[in-house]
Amino acid sequence: MNRTRLLPTILTFLTRQGVRLHDIRAKMTLAWAINGVILGKSVNLPRWIEYLQGEQKAASQIRRFSRWLHNPRIQVWDVYQASLRQLFAEWKEPLLIALDTTVLWDTYVVVKLSLTYRGRGIPLHWIVLERSSPTVKLEAYQHLLIDIADLLPRNRRVILLADRGFMDTCLMKLCCHLGWHFRIRAKGNTWCHIGSSQRQFQTFVPAKGRAVCVHNVFVTNKRFGPVHAAIARPEKEDPWIIISSEPTDAITFTEYGLRYDIEELFLDEKSGGFQLESSKIRDKNAISRLLLVMAFATQYLVSTGTAITEMGHRQIVDPHWSRGLSYFQIGLRWIKHALTNGKKLLDFLWLSDTPDPEVVFASKRQREKRLQQNSFTLTYL
Repeated sequence: MNRTRLLPTILTFLTRQGVRLHDIRAKMTLAWAINGVILGKSVNLPRWIEYLQGEQKAASQIRRFSRWLHNPRIQVWDVYQASLRQLFAEWKEPLLIALDTTVLWDTYVVVKLSLTYRGRGIPLHWIVLERSSPTVKLEAYQHLLIDIADLLPRNRRVILLADRGFMDTCLMKLCCHLGWHFRIRAKGNTWCHIGSSQRQFQTFVPAKGRAVCVHNVFVTNKRFGPVHAAIARPEKEDPWIIISSEPTDAITFTEYGLRYDIEELFLDEKSGGFQLESSKIRDKNAISRLLLVMAFATQYLVSTGTAITEMGHRQIVDPHWSRGLSYFQIGLRWIKHALTNGKKLLDFLWLSDTPDPEVVFASKRQREKRLQQNSFTLTYL
C-alpha cells in the first residue's frame, strides 16, 4: 500500500475548502493528523506516527501532535467554519440539523450539532464541557446555533431535531429568533394548555402503533406557543411526543427520526470508527481540537463514499448487491483500495443534497426505528 499519496490529497482537500491556520506547519500537522486518523482508524497519537514520513524519532513526532492539540492559537471554530461556508453555499434543500450530547469517561460532555446526511451526521459545531451529566443548559451551547445561523445564506430553511433532554422553551424561542423550525421531543409529564383546559401530554398517548396530532397548543407553565404536537406509541419504544413549530402530520415522525443519524456519527467517532474513547487526552480544549481532526476526516470519508457510489464504483469495495455499508465505511474502504491499486483519490468535497439513491440502514435497530416511523395509524385532535 502506498500510504504517501493520501497526505497531499488531504492538503489539497483542506486548501480547496479555504481552511487556514496561523502558519503552514500547523496546517501540515493537521493534515498529518487527519491522515493518521483515517489510515490508523484511531485517535491514539502513537498510531498516527506509523503513517509519517521521515526519520524523526517517534517521541518527537508524538510531542509534535500533542503540542498541536494543546495549542491555544488553534481556535476550532475559526479553522472549521470555512469548510461549512462552502457546504452551505452549495446546499439548496432544507437543512435538518440534529442536536445531541455524548459523554466521555464520565468526565466530559460533548454537545454537538450535525447535519443529517443519508443515514449519518456531518459534524457542524461542538463544545466540550467538563461535567458528567449529559443535561446541559442553553446558556452553555446557544452560541453553537448562533454561529451556524451566521454562516447560512438568507432564508435558508432549517429544522432543528433534538431529544427530550433539550426540551426547553428558551431553545424554542432561540430557534424562532433565528428563523429556524424545530422538532423537539418532550417528556410525558410536560404540561399542555389547549383552549381553557390543561393536561399532560401523556394523557394523549394512543395505543401502540397509533398516533395523534394536536395543533395550536401552549407548552409548560410558561405557556410557550402556539406550537403543535405529534404523539405516537411505537411497538418497542417509549412514546414519542414531538413538539413542532409547524403543524404536524405523518412526515413529522419521519423528520424527527432523522435525529438518530447523529447517534451513528457518535458510533463512527467511537467504537465503529476512530476509537475516541481510547484517547488518553484529558483536556477539554485539546479534545475539541481532536474532534476537529475527526470532523475533517468524517467529511472526507463520507464525501469519498458519496462520490464512489454516484460514479458506480461502490461494489468494488461493498460486497452487497444493494448498498450494505454507510458512506463513511465505503469511503474508508475505497481509500485503502485506491492506495493499494494506484487509483485516484478524491481531493474536494462531494456531498449531495438530493435524496439518497441507495438507502442503507446502519443496524437492525435503526431499521426497526425507521420502519416504526412510517407505520402509525394517524388521527387528528
